[in-house]
Amino acid sequence: MKKPVLACCLVALGFWHTASAQDAEPDAPPQLERARIARERTAATQQQALEEAQCQQRFAVEDCLRAVRRQARQRLNSLRQQEERLDEAQRQERAQHRLQAVEQRQQEHALQAPAGAASGGAARQAKAAPAPSMDPRAHAQKQQQVQADKARRRAALQEHASAQRREHLEKEEAARQRKAQRDARKAADAARGRPPAAPLPAASAAQ
Repeated sequence: MKKPVLACCLVALGFWHTASAQDAEPDAPPQLERARIARERTAATQQQALEEAQCQQRFAVEDCLRAVRRQARQRLNSLRQQEERLDEAQRQERAQHRLQAVEQRQQEHALQAPAGAASGGAARQAKAAPAPSMDPRAHAQKQQQVQADKARRRAALQEHASAQRREHLEKEEAARQRKAQRDARKAADAARGRPPAAPLPAASAAQ
């Protein structure tokens, strides 16, 4: 009775050591980080199935299953948080690139405008009456207002994109949880020698 439990604990301990070693790579490229997260999520699902199968050999089966599932949720939540931080960092990087491109275009436009005005300035001044120049302070305030409006629009777009991304991640996580539960049930049934249970109907089909 004690040997399966000891084997389960050793396997779980080996999983956590592997995950800790892989997490200690803060400078890894985003593609490698996503691949690592996917590997660890698959390993966590397989680990849960193995531990639930080991629980069937214990006296307090339900207590063991609850502990195993609680640990599995913690592992999957940790991986999901790592994935969200990676997504947020990439969104901020893209937003910074777009902002730099906008500022560069504005600077180029500001440099080209005086040159274009000077090319035909003499002819226009001869035909048109002189116009009063704009107050420098009013001009500066107008430019500040324009920049503030652009910043508000960018913030609104980024917030909308973040909300959509969070909703998408929540749906993906719910789907992963359902799949993990199905895999765990199949593994437990296989360990007990029973045929796997029929899959639950999808949420979209029920609606």
